[in-house]
Amino acid sequence: NRNGEAETLYGEVVTESGGLSITVTDGEGNTLFSRENMESDSFEIPITGKTGVRITADGHKGGISLHWD
Repeated sequence: NRNGEAETLYGEVVTESGGLSITVTDGEGNTLFSRENMESDSFEIPITGKTGVRITADGHKGGISLHWD
């Protein structure tokens, strides 16, 4: 993150088949966002400091895009 300022993580998921799960945590391991078996969707998550993103796919066909401002 730039200069420790609050930012936003933007995500877009396209699911044609299979499963996709996403978990976003802060630097202390607190869950900021968690979704399992995501259908096609988009999301915005406010983030500050160190942020972790875990993506788990099970036979997923489609795509995922993540970016932050």
